[in-house]
Amino acid sequence: LSKKRSSSVEYRMKNGSFIGSAPYGYISNWKLHCYEIDPETAPIVQLIFTLAAQGMRPAAIAHHLNSQKILTPAQYNAAHPEYGKSGKYWKNSHPLWRYSMVSRILSNTVYLGNLEMRKTHTSLTEQNKTVSVPPEERLVRIHAHDPIISQDLYDTAHEALKRPTSNCPKRKILPVTTPLKGKLQCGFCGMALRFRNDRKNAFCLSSQLKHSICPSTNYPINEIEQFVY
Repeated sequence: LSKKRSSSVEYRMKNGSFIGSAPYGYISNWKLHCYEIDPETAPIVQLIFTLAAQGMRPAAIAHHLNSQKILTPAQYNAAHPEYGKSGKYWKNSHPLWRYSMVSRILSNTVYLGNLEMRKTHTSLTEQNKTVSVPPEERLVRIHAHDPIISQDLYDTAHEALKRPTSNCPKRKILPVTTPLKGKLQCGFCGMALRFRNDRKNAFCLSSQLKHSICPSTNYPINEIEQFVY
């Protein structure tokens, strides 16, 4: 059944009758099987690329969006149930822009008017694990919808992102050996805790964002292990 479903979806991708949920900046037109520009969020996408082209890094762009009190994609979707993405996941998502959110937008060619599909697939040989599909094997429809940004702006932003931010040598990062890896969450925002480079302390990455509700606290791993075990 799963193979037949996958084959059906891939067939619809190839003939242009499958688009999936629209990314931030677009609205899905299910009747015409295409994305339409969202007049409320498309200017935010343009702003993100413009700031990146001017040399601003993703983390700094996230700080700027938070300072302007711009809704995150999750908050915006929760506020617009008519777009079909207002489920529990969206309502419980983190209320602040983060580096990863901005980076995903900057790396998405959908804003050039292209539709890239079959980015992942379920591997039947790896216990139904979702694996990434190599770029050369993905399905791409050029000029599938109206672009939000130009090719020149996209290229300029990516050239700026390639520039090094400093000449400082990279610090050595030790492997994570604690059995608590992937099991610790922030009690304020619910995000997974990260480990410091020395691997002796955990912290919430969101605490480094402006306007964050999370305290910039180090949580000693040895104390947590003694408490848990």
